[in-house]
Amino acid sequence: MPDYYSVDCSEIATSIVPKRNANSRFALTWKHITYTVSDSKKQRGKKCILRNVSGYITPGRLTAILGPSGSGKTTLLNVLADRVHRNADVQGTIELNGLDRVNTDFTAITSYVAQEDALLGSFSVMETLMMAAKLTLSPEMCKKNTIRQQVDFVLGEMGLQSCRDTIVGDIYRKGLSGGQKRRLCVAIELLSNPSILLMDEPTSGLDSNSAYHTIRYIQKLCQRDNKSVLCTIHQPSSRVFSMFDNVLFLTEGAVTYFGSGKQAREYFTHLGHECPLYSNPAEHILTLINLDYEDENLVNIQELAHQYANSEEYQHTLNCIEDAHSQVWGDPLRTQQMNVSAWSQFMVLFHRNLLNNLRNPGILWIRLVMNVCLSAMGGSMFLYTNHRITEYDIVTLLFYIQAFLVFMSVAVLPAFIQERSVFIRERTNSSLSVISYTFANLVASVPGIALIALISSSIVVSLAGIHGFGMFVLNLFLSLMVAESLMHVIGALVPHFMIGITLGAGIFGMFMLCEGFMVPRDVIPGYWIWAHYLAFHSYSFETFVYMHFRHVDSITAKEILDRFGFDDANVTQNMGILVLYVVILEAMYTLILARFHNGRHQSF
Repeated sequence: MPDYYSVDCSEIATSIVPKRNANSRFALTWKHITYTVSDSKKQRGKKCILRNVSGYITPGRLTAILGPSGSGKTTLLNVLADRVHRNADVQGTIELNGLDRVNTDFTAITSYVAQEDALLGSFSVMETLMMAAKLTLSPEMCKKNTIRQQVDFVLGEMGLQSCRDTIVGDIYRKGLSGGQKRRLCVAIELLSNPSILLMDEPTSGLDSNSAYHTIRYIQKLCQRDNKSVLCTIHQPSSRVFSMFDNVLFLTEGAVTYFGSGKQAREYFTHLGHECPLYSNPAEHILTLINLDYEDENLVNIQELAHQYANSEEYQHTLNCIEDAHSQVWGDPLRTQQMNVSAWSQFMVLFHRNLLNNLRNPGILWIRLVMNVCLSAMGGSMFLYTNHRITEYDIVTLLFYIQAFLVFMSVAVLPAFIQERSVFIRERTNSSLSVISYTFANLVASVPGIALIALISSSIVVSLAGIHGFGMFVLNLFLSLMVAESLMHVIGALVPHFMIGITLGAGIFGMFMLCEGFMVPRDVIPGYWIWAHYLAFHSYSFETFVYMHFRHVDSITAKEILDRFGFDDANVTQNMGILVLYVVILEAMYTLILARFHNGRHQSF
């Protein structure tokens, strides 16, 4: 066997660039990792995603996991990052500086950059980093007024100084390029100065030039600051591939090569799979191990994995893992993570959500315009000077205001889904308090909803001559708050906003049907009466009708209250029920986020 695979393991230590704090250098190693998930389609009820995977990352070296789609790249990264469910069937050992990962403060020295850009488009690069810093950095750093210096540092590290005042951008406004967004995501995680950086597809969706510059910044960061960096990558160019110190090729969860990126070509050539001259070695190897082309290339994928498992390269990897354990990198047990207090997080999140509500047209302004238009149209349609409008017609107006102004709350679901992805990132990497997040969301929504309720009520009451302006505003405000909280719950449950809009519209449709306007409460069939009492519309509609007609001295008004069963309405109780709805729905929202949105994945 030729000696091209032989690399002195001492290079791992001697080639490292000195770091400001030598105690923050960490080596992450994994041996014989096997990961299985439940699969009813399989005869044994389980599917093996990873098979006997071993490798390591060490300070100052950039390592990449490569493989075709479905090979297990992201699954391996999630296993190493401790982002799979606690009850997942993971076999093997994962160690940090020679100690079992479960016995170390792993999250204190590790940051994970997901494939999706979880960013709020309303904020500039500088604002995004400043708010992330206040949620991440310890109180000691805040007291020393070093947040700005830390933000300026990571801006320079990731080459974002030129766009520091540029907004991230969203569907409403143009902002950063794809490459800049990826670098911003990395910059956010660098604020806590992690010693280990794990990244899932950092070049996904980027053109070749943007991908090259993104990896180049990461490489410089890795070498200069002695960070241990591991990333998955799908189809790197030859320039990008040449920047990786080590590469791990996966296919069907099995390793076909782990070692120096520069020696991968020679390894496969030695096996009889020579890479054509002047071609991209990464592309050649990925084509070679792609199951879609197994018959075409006459290559047995299982044989490649078997050859690697019995190769000197594999034994060399195991030796390097043991050598990494013997290096004096630092003591992970002494690492302490200074979490920001829940109150401090609430204040930062409240300020951020308030600004986002004002800046994001989809959250406040579009809804305000639509509500104003609907209120103006409804009020002018039932103009109080039109004497042909009967008192029964006013009931229709009150139903319309209650039902359709509340219905407009579904418009905020796309924004809630986007905010949810940001929450997952922040909770996973910075110990974000779920209660602080949900309470900040709720409180920040109050001013906007109050504005919508006040303006809409003023228009309807003044045009249609509705009685009880103060209670009208309060009733509409609480109804909108309940609808907002319901959208929070739906937004936390569904994977896509279109499903959420459909579900929300269906729930509102059922509530509108059962609230007591189309069929009075006393006439609703017994098998549907539960829906009447479940619908928060019922209590709001009853209050609207009662508060108006109690001030109307006419036989028709009394008939209307008697017809709908509202002659003995308890307005205080109805308002209390709406408040209770907000409390219950927000509690559900908090529990759903805490239970299901913790950044952990069950399968690939």
